[in-house]
Amino acid sequence: MHSKKLIGLVVLAIGVGLMAFAMHSMYRITEAKKEVNDVQGLISDNPVGSVVGKDLQKEVSQYDVEVMWALIGGVVLVFVGGGTLIFARKRK
Repeated sequence: MHSKKLIGLVVLAIGVGLMAFAMHSMYRITEAKKEVNDVQGLISDNPVGSVVGKDLQKEVSQYDVEVMWALIGGVVLVFVGGGTLIFARKRK
């Protein structure tokens, strides 16, 4: 296999893996936010409960930006790897 095609294939595979990781992480964060909202609804009457609920929400939301950047990076790597595979044809 031509070395540029091999590099394109590796970059494409890394991009797909990064996108899969980001999508799974986004799903997990969304589920955690739902659980925190459920718990926060039960303890919101208590002043201490509302503070704890806000802290839990902040803890769960701290990874939103990193996961979004991982998804964007995965998409970029898929395009770069795919483009490299397409344009790395042997010219005669």
